[in-house]
Amino acid sequence: MDTNPHVRHTFWSTFIFGFYLTTSLGLTQYAYQRLASVRTLQISKGLMWFFLPGFWCMWILFFFSGMVAYAVYSTYDPLTSGKIEKADQILPFLVTDKLGHIPGVSGLFMAAVYGAVLSTFSSMGNSVACVLWEDFLKPLSYFRGLSDSSAIRVIYIYYI
Repeated sequence: MDTNPHVRHTFWSTFIFGFYLTTSLGLTQYAYQRLASVRTLQISKGLMWFFLPGFWCMWILFFFSGMVAYAVYSTYDPLTSGKIEKADQILPFLVTDKLGHIPGVSGLFMAAVYGAVLSTFSSMGNSVACVLWEDFLKPLSYFRGLSDSSAIRVIYIYYI
């Protein structure tokens, strides 16, 4: 609970940075594109208010999973003992170490992680393709007269 700003990780620095991080997720380009694709501004605002508590719950879950890993391995460091190679492998190691006796839990954990990563990369790739079309290709004379279906094909070719 130290309030000294020169201490690297305190409850307050983690809480304030976590709050900033969770509220800034709606300000990314791919999040904006999703919110701008709905019919009205009212629906977009409603979606933001609907998803904001979900983001907060997700980050609280991340925070507490880190605290659990710290509590479980406070007396035993898997990194120095050679069980893991990098410090960011602690959470998968925790799942396999403590829940590995339950069939399917490790696979479910990995499927959830890969699903989240692929979903995020898919959204980012789609956003980059649309920005490329709108900002760089559409102003060119060759692409200016294309219909919407032809523009979608050009974006799809880039996206692959």
